[in-house]
Parts: sequence; C-alpha cells; structure tokens
Amino acid sequence: MLYHAAVDQSAALAEMARVLRPGGALVLNLPAFNALRGSHDVAVCGARRYTACHVRELLRGHSLEVEMIHYWNAWLFLPLLLRRRMSQGAEGSDLKPMLPWLNAMAGLVGRWDAAFCRWSRLPFGTSIFAVATKPSDS
Repeated sequence: MLYHAAVDQSAALAEMARVLRPGGALVLNLPAFNALRGSHDVAVCGARRYTACHVRELLRGHSLEVEMIHYWNAWLFLPLLLRRRMSQGAEGSDLKPMLPWLNAMAGLVGRWDAAFCRWSRLPFGTSIFAVATKPSDS
C-alpha cells in the first residue's frame, strides 16, 4: 500500500515503525522500477515504484534495521518490460485471469524464482521484498 497515490509513504512508515514492538519485523513487498510502470499502475492508483536502494533509505530513515532486501519475480522482468513498452497509452489493468493450467505453471516458476532470487540477489525483478526490524532498545 505504500505505492498507492492516496498514501503518504513517509507518514505510513512512521506509523508502522511507531506501532512495531521492539524487535518486531516489518515485511514489505513493493513494485520495482519506474521502467515497469504501466496501465495497471494507473488503474490501481499506483503512484510510485521503488529500487532496493530507495527502500533501504526509507526504512533506515524511520530507524528500522534492514534485515533482508532483494528483488524477485526476475523471470517476469523482461516480458513485463516489453509488454509495458508495447502497450503504452493503453487504459485499464493489463493483468488478466489466466487459464488454470497456466496459472499453476506460473505458480511453480514463481516459487522457484522467489527461492533463487533470495539466494542470488539479482539486481532486477518486478518486485522488491524487504524485511526490517525495530531495534530492541527502542
């Protein structure tokens, strides 16, 4: 929800940090890279996309300790980039329901990708996964 147009991301993070108990974890999954911005972002009022460096700075700026941060959905990066470039100017979400067998296959590849990206720390993906904790002495 941090990427949503109606959300003041700094105020939202400040409140998350405030209500987190000392030692508690904040888990974020955010859309990555402005180059991937498309009609879906517009349709769901997505105002921003992030880089890992930007997320790290945001979390540290709210006194949270970054435990893990990495891109994932790397397997979708190039196809999504191409789709978004070819559909510039389109209206409405470009996400559509898939056939059940195709959805199952995408789920398998997605699980493999999540594990691989956690291990490999690729410098790209369609999403950023981050875990930060509130210091115990807070």
